[in-house]
Amino acid sequence: DREDIRPSMKVIQTMAEEVKKGRNFLIFPEGTRSRQGNHTLEFKGGTFKSAVKAKCPIVPCALIDSFIPFDEKSIRPVTVHLYYLKPLYYEEYQNMKTTEIAEEVKRRIDEQIEAHLKAVRNKEQKPCGHCKKMIDKRFPLMYNNSCVTDKRRIRIHIGKGQFGLWRNTQEAEEAPLLRV
Repeated sequence: DREDIRPSMKVIQTMAEEVKKGRNFLIFPEGTRSRQGNHTLEFKGGTFKSAVKAKCPIVPCALIDSFIPFDEKSIRPVTVHLYYLKPLYYEEYQNMKTTEIAEEVKRRIDEQIEAHLKAVRNKEQKPCGHCKKMIDKRFPLMYNNSCVTDKRRIRIHIGKGQFGLWRNTQEAEEAPLLRV
């Protein structure tokens, strides 16, 4: 019952006592499941009341791609990434309101998610072995080459803002060069 805060206060007090005894808890501060992929929802400040009462460190954890089996309704294997971030110690948050703690924890998690997704995007932009050989052969003076492949097309970055788009690597190798 979200209207009656007495049971919630009892849970917060019990959790704080358990944390003081050395027990760890994993809390999802959004209060519900996000249907926005790896994007977090607003964190609820009340989630951090137990940590404040226990004066314990808060270890933000960035969980990436855990939504896939639920949102895609698929049974395919999924690699889920879990990052344990730098703890937020009591001395750092003792003068903060729980809503401010929630904002700080969310900021740290969002930064890690964005860094992970950026690293994945950068990795995907590197040429595959076959395209790298073709690029080196066809465009030996180019730099910052990248290719993105899907089931139908190959897109190769061949210079400042210029891309070639072909249906397959053979077509790309045989295509006449366009000089601008």
